[in-house]
Amino acid sequence: MSINPILFSLIPGFALLCNVFLLMTLLTARKNKTIHSFMLLLGAFILWTGGSLLLRLQFYPSPGFWNQICLDGIILVPWLYYLLTINYLEIKGFFLKALWGGGTAVMLVMNHLSLFLSEPVISTEGGQTAMRYETHLLIVLPVLLAICIFISIWRLMLTGLRRQGTPSTHFIPLLVGVGVMLVGNVLPVTTPVLNSLPLDTAACAVNACCIYYAFCKKRLFALSRQIASKGAAYFMTISVSALILLAALPTVQGFLSRHLPALAAYHTVIIAVLLSILVLLLYNLLSVLLNNVFVRDQIAREDGLRAFSDAVGRTLRLDEIIDAFLELLRGAIPTHGVYICLYTPEDNCYRSALGTSPIRRDVTLRGDHPLVMWLGKHSAGLHYTEFTHTSFYKSMWETEKRLLRDLNISYLLPIRCEGRLTGIVLLAEKENHKPYCFEETVFLDSAASVVSIALQNASLYETIRQEAQRDGLTGLYNRRYFTEQLQGEVRKNHGQVLSVILLNLDNFRLYNELYGTGAGDQVLQDFAGLLTQVIGTRGTVARYGGKEFAVLLPFTDAATAQGLTARIREGLHAHISRTGEAVEKFLTFSAGVCTYPTAARSADELLSYANLAVFSSKQHGRNRTVAYSRSEAGVPPVRDKADIALEYTPTIYALTAAIDAKDHYTFSHSQAVSEYAAALAKAYGLDAEHVETIRQAGLLHDIGKIGIPDAILTKTGRLTDEEYAIIKQHVERSIEMIRHLPSLTYVIPSVLGHHERYDGKGYPRGIAGEQIPVGARCLGVVDSFDAMVSRRSYKEPMPVADALQEIRRNLGTQFDPALGALFVQLVESGAIEVMQY
Repeated sequence: MSINPILFSLIPGFALLCNVFLLMTLLTARKNKTIHSFMLLLGAFILWTGGSLLLRLQFYPSPGFWNQICLDGIILVPWLYYLLTINYLEIKGFFLKALWGGGTAVMLVMNHLSLFLSEPVISTEGGQTAMRYETHLLIVLPVLLAICIFISIWRLMLTGLRRQGTPSTHFIPLLVGVGVMLVGNVLPVTTPVLNSLPLDTAACAVNACCIYYAFCKKRLFALSRQIASKGAAYFMTISVSALILLAALPTVQGFLSRHLPALAAYHTVIIAVLLSILVLLLYNLLSVLLNNVFVRDQIAREDGLRAFSDAVGRTLRLDEIIDAFLELLRGAIPTHGVYICLYTPEDNCYRSALGTSPIRRDVTLRGDHPLVMWLGKHSAGLHYTEFTHTSFYKSMWETEKRLLRDLNISYLLPIRCEGRLTGIVLLAEKENHKPYCFEETVFLDSAASVVSIALQNASLYETIRQEAQRDGLTGLYNRRYFTEQLQGEVRKNHGQVLSVILLNLDNFRLYNELYGTGAGDQVLQDFAGLLTQVIGTRGTVARYGGKEFAVLLPFTDAATAQGLTARIREGLHAHISRTGEAVEKFLTFSAGVCTYPTAARSADELLSYANLAVFSSKQHGRNRTVAYSRSEAGVPPVRDKADIALEYTPTIYALTAAIDAKDHYTFSHSQAVSEYAAALAKAYGLDAEHVETIRQAGLLHDIGKIGIPDAILTKTGRLTDEEYAIIKQHVERSIEMIRHLPSLTYVIPSVLGHHERYDGKGYPRGIAGEQIPVGARCLGVVDSFDAMVSRRSYKEPMPVADALQEIRRNLGTQFDPALGALFVQLVESGAIEVMQY
């Protein structure tokens, strides 16, 4: 087919300019793999269209050379299109990428060997230009390769649709471009009358524009910024100036010849100056025009974004950040509604966050909501209509779809922080009922990036603030926070009733010594959980001290507070009864209640009087609740352990006398063990209070034998396993009896552990080494020594020297090495005199 010579070259020229323009606009874009692959593809398009143009112009060196350049561009397009697709979809495809790349390289070599097309012949007859060439059979190879590559591209697109949930609308521009390009290349080959028409280059330009539009739709770069860039302005200035020059040059030359013949030698300089002025004016005019048309609104949004960034940079309060974000969105893009949903890890949901400005409706999206799952996989926002074309939308329940429809949602915006989806913004339809344009979606992405940083800082601040307010072990509020809350409640109370409960765990030091600090920490955590469960939202629960807890109860009188304390006591008893330990873990608490304004007039008095009530509870037997009243104010004086022991001496000797009535050995043995252990503890360097504790423990360590049958206590032969098991129960029986002497419970660790062994093979708990209280280790040495040197119903006394040698032999296994060696030294030196009974 013959066509007009101007049209013959104009179509490839226009296609070339179009591709060059698109490439220049990309030079200022932020680069990534996808942009780079598109720039390479545009380079192939430029080879294609530029080679076609220079071929038709029969440019130097020859038409055959430019024909090969054109074919190089055509051969490269399928492979570069494949690279573009895998980068666009963020898919790895190394094998096929290498395979198609190798095939393309082979095709390029064959092209330069002239194995596909003959050199074209261009002729002009009757004012019409035609181009003729012959195809070789091997032309089938690059065609088949291109078909295989485009089939792979089609499969990649299906993968993006099915597995990644990519909206099908993202592929429509790409598919249209490929379709136009295929038609433009197939028609000239299959229809001889069209072989001179440059449809392929026209289709190439259309395809490039379609890809460019697809990239803008996916927001890989800002269209307005690219069109209004300096590169675009330069290109348009040069193009317009060239057209004006070509059109006006003869007129200008004629004007100069008629009116300025004397300056004929300077006509060229004059034209050059005029052209320079024209270029300068055009560039400035185009820059202003492009800025006003394309980026004026965007600049206003960016100013608002900077102001928003400054505002959220000055606050760490979540509600202020949300309020500023809402104001930014509503000011930049007037909509019928904005819903900001933030992630709450407690229930794995995204819930609408309330700023200072009200939100019309609460919205909750579960963590497994298909919309949440899609946004979790993608970093950019999405039009709701595009989301409806994904597989994720099809998996939604009808109620979930109805919620979004009722809210009239038009745009979905994820808020991401360090790769995690921390929030979701649902934007309703715009007030002008138009869809969100590209510039607006870019602005929303930028706003989401800024607010994500602000939310991260606010979250970090809130975490630090919570840690500063919370006790690290129990998770309850700490003493400082409780005190601040109490003072605040009293200030705003205006005479309304308010109660404080202080709960102090009884014998907690003893509990730690018996069962270890790990078990003690677990009890504190369990007790904290019990308090939280009982109090609930009634008030504030805090860990007030090491073993002390505090409860603040606004609008609660003393009777109600005491009722809650009773429930806590019942819960603790139920918890302990479920432990199932061989040795029952005993634990109680003493509580004090004080009420404002009846019993106290200030926050300080509330705490002070509640402490007095706790102290009164301790002094009157523990495990009780005392409500403070002014008429009962006052506490008994504190007594030391020697005074307490003196008070309980008659009870102690009554118990040992009861043992003596059953077994005289046990009574005398307890006295001897008491004196030996006190002397050993003193020599070991323990303080006087600790020595006194060990002396009292020595007197009480075997009182549990009151409950052992006489036949077993006085048996002359060897005990059976069953009888020995009964004997071992005297430890637990001793503990049970001592518990009923509340002021002497501090001796329990020594009594409970006096049959433990240093190697962990003792009873009742099988603890070893330093886990055994030092008092129990002292009793263990002297108890065994006295048993060896005393006459028993089943044996004669052992010589002292032999007994000491037995202790030496069991150092580090049965006995503490240091205490055992010290006791041997004390006996041998005469510091401890062996008692005879």
